[in-house]
Amino acid sequence: MAVDIEAEHIAAGIRRATAPIPIGAPGECDNCGEDMPRLVDGLCARCRDGRIPMRPEAMRRAASREPTLRPSLVPISVSAPPAAREAPRRPMVALLDGIANLLAEHIEHAERLAAERDAAIERAETAEATLASIKAALGQ
Repeated sequence: MAVDIEAEHIAAGIRRATAPIPIGAPGECDNCGEDMPRLVDGLCARCRDGRIPMRPEAMRRAASREPTLRPSLVPISVSAPPAAREAPRRPMVALLDGIANLLAEHIEHAERLAAERDAAIERAETAEATLASIKAALGQ
């Protein structure tokens, strides 16, 4: 089974690499609405490659047109093991979310450290003022 999946994956890669690149035209993407310099079948690159989920009405419009999409954009149906089916569909988005969370934690930690530093400086200044008043009372 793994050999069959690998063979299909390699064959799909070869088809993608040798497929002709369709000519695009500038305009507004049917899916995301962004004005782009190159649309193929009314879709921008981000919508064609799946970085932006397809809205149902955009899918219907794309299906009604004469297809010029590269074969790489046609989904391959392969039954995957349950663990693979449960994996996130968009690993790059999950990775970027993880990086954003780490960055937020880092900023929060830095803010906590800055607050602790400010509190320590305030305590030190209070202690120095108290020491100075004690020295003055003792006549030193």
